[in-house]
Amino acid sequence: MFIQLILAASTPGVYYAYTNSDGVGKGIVVLLLIGSVFTWSVMIDKGMALYRARQCSNRFLARFRANKKNIATPQLVREGSADPGPIGAIYSAGVERLLEFYESDSRSQQYSTAISTRPSRLSDAQYNAIEAVLEREVSSQIQQLETRIGFLATLVSVSPFCGLFGTVWGVMLAFCGIAAAGKSDFTALAPGVAGALLTTVAGLIVAIPSLVGYNLLTATIRTLTITMDNFTEEFMVRIKLEQLELDQAEREEKEAKAEQQSAAQPPVHPVPAQPQPVRAYVPPRPQPQPVYQQPARPQPVTVPMPAQPAPVQQPAPAVVMPPVQQPAPPQAYPAEAPAQSPMPGTGPANPME
Repeated sequence: MFIQLILAASTPGVYYAYTNSDGVGKGIVVLLLIGSVFTWSVMIDKGMALYRARQCSNRFLARFRANKKNIATPQLVREGSADPGPIGAIYSAGVERLLEFYESDSRSQQYSTAISTRPSRLSDAQYNAIEAVLEREVSSQIQQLETRIGFLATLVSVSPFCGLFGTVWGVMLAFCGIAAAGKSDFTALAPGVAGALLTTVAGLIVAIPSLVGYNLLTATIRTLTITMDNFTEEFMVRIKLEQLELDQAEREEKEAKAEQQSAAQPPVHPVPAQPQPVRAYVPPRPQPQPVYQQPARPQPVTVPMPAQPAPVQQPAPAVVMPPVQQPAPPQAYPAEAPAQSPMPGTGPANPME
């Protein structure tokens, strides 16, 4: 990067553009140059650190998988504590908590020459505690791997905008100079435009390598993160397999003790069974079937009604018949002249007149 900047600055065009820039343009170019120096330092430092972490992790992971014995062997514990990679740190944290549950000391285990720790039975709470320690260590290692990556991402995003700002500023000043001179001459416009475009070139020189380095570093960190997660799962699986082997060993030990106890006891001769007398077959007597009887219905209970008092008979009222009147004897009337018929429109003749 420095060689490119020196070669670019040694050309007459770049030097001419820089000398014809104003204070703002020169300040932007210097600022981008300083940002480029920091960017390349971060990329080189992080690239070397990630390369060492990946090599150490792969080497320790191969040793861990090659060990088919106890997961907390003294040799493997010493290698994990001395390994600078993230996998070794995760293993050391998990083994330290595991040895606490096995009632052993990890420091004494590092300096021992034989397997002095025997696995013991673990509960579900102890499984969860070991897994929590591993996950916490994985998060810590990821934070260490991602240090100063944010600064690199910031330079990738900011440097093109700084160059654009310098370009716009320089073009604006160039047109202002033409307007003040009162003539539209290309020779008057060229110096200002050249100084303005220099800031864009500087911004791209900073942004392009930073973007490539940022992508490479993040891809490497992502790969290491997946490796650490896989190692955590593998560590827990190895512990569970040791627990299964421990159960099988205890079962075989109990069976061996039972066989020894049975071999120490005198043999017991079985007593021959006496023949049982043969009895004639007697068919079972038929049992009388129960006859279903319908339960008697309860008879209704007649409740005697209280005697009603006899009604008092009132004497019938005497009927008084009116006296029968004898019809009067007919009277004889004298003969009279026939009555004349009344005139129309008059009322009837009174017979009493």
